[in-house]
Amino acid sequence: MRLPCACMPVPRAAVVDSDVLVLLQSAHVLERPWCLIELATALEQGVPIVGVSLTTGNSPYDFGAASDFLRDLGSQLAVRNPGASEVLQEYLVSIDDLAWQLSVTLPSIISIGFNPSSSKSITGFATTTRYIEAECARRKSTSTRLGEL
Repeated sequence: MRLPCACMPVPRAAVVDSDVLVLLQSAHVLERPWCLIELATALEQGVPIVGVSLTTGNSPYDFGAASDFLRDLGSQLAVRNPGASEVLQEYLVSIDDLAWQLSVTLPSIISIGFNPSSSKSITGFATTTRYIEAECARRKSTSTRLGEL
C-alpha cells in the first residue's frame, strides 16, 4: 500500500505511542486537519483524550459552537479552512465518520477549563498536569494487569 504522504506515519505514530492525547480546546482546533488526524487516530487506537479548554482570550472554546460545527463538518471545514478536507482524505480519514465519532466522544470527555491570562493559571495547569499523569498511570496499570492475564 502506498502512503499518501511521506510524513503520514509521524502524527499517527506519535498518538499511538502516547498514553493519553491532550486536546487543547480552542475556538478553531476542530478546523485544523492535523488535530483532526490526531483525534481520529486516538479514537481508532483507544488512546484516552483529555480536554483542556481555553476559557478566555482570543480563542475560547465554545462547546455549543463545536457541536454545531461537527454536525456539518465536511461543509464547515471547506469554508473555514479550504484544503483541510483534502489533507484528511490524503490521510485516509473519513470526514463523516470522524464527525460522528467526535460528536459522541467530545461531550463526554473530561475537560478542564484553563484561563491562560489568570494568575491562577499556574495552579490550574498544575492540576491539569496531575490529572493527566494520573490518567497515564491508570492506563499503564490497566494494560499491565491485562497483560498478566
